[in-house]
Amino acid sequence: MDTSIDNEKNLQQHCALHAVIVPFPALSHVNALMNLAHLLALRGFFITFVNTQWIHKRILGVSAARNTSNSLISQLVSGGDPGHELEQRGSKVRFLCIPDGLPPDHGRTSSMGEYVLALQKLSPALEHLLRSSVDATTDSFPAAITCIVTDCFMSCTEEVARNMKVPRVIFWSLCAASSICQCYANFLMSQGHIPVKSKLIPLRIVFLLIQTHYLFWK
Repeated sequence: MDTSIDNEKNLQQHCALHAVIVPFPALSHVNALMNLAHLLALRGFFITFVNTQWIHKRILGVSAARNTSNSLISQLVSGGDPGHELEQRGSKVRFLCIPDGLPPDHGRTSSMGEYVLALQKLSPALEHLLRSSVDATTDSFPAAITCIVTDCFMSCTEEVARNMKVPRVIFWSLCAASSICQCYANFLMSQGHIPVKSKLIPLRIVFLLIQTHYLFWK
């Protein structure tokens, strides 16, 4: 047995960059973080992408309905198994799923308050999943997690990163228009635009007309 080869593999795994990416479980957020995962994978990162079971099933349904085949999400669909690994130009992307703790008939994004509260309680399940995935690591995937890249709305990752002693990088996944609306929420309320009464809101502070479909609280 060539111990030098084994030592080289161990060194490569020890030095490998392994990012865990945790999106907020809504399609637009998953799309944004998936694009980031793709870019990191092309630059040599190993990626563990964590979805909830609910959004994973929804991605399967939407992608199948659109018959998409060119994106990284479509490769997730083609695998069919939420725990499978994908080779992407010499890099590895692994998809894992956890339950969100809500019943199957819950509206999720249509009951945003309850949805966010449930997601805030995912720290123990997420940490268990990541530690279990490290224990089950194969030769083709590095054991050590380098960092956790998290959607800004997934506060549950803070405790996980602290317990696992890895850096936590926060990713802002919203578009510029939505970000502006949040920054000026109090102003919009003071001007009587919230609750929403029309399709366009004149945001005079920054000289913009904001389309109301960007307001997630409408």
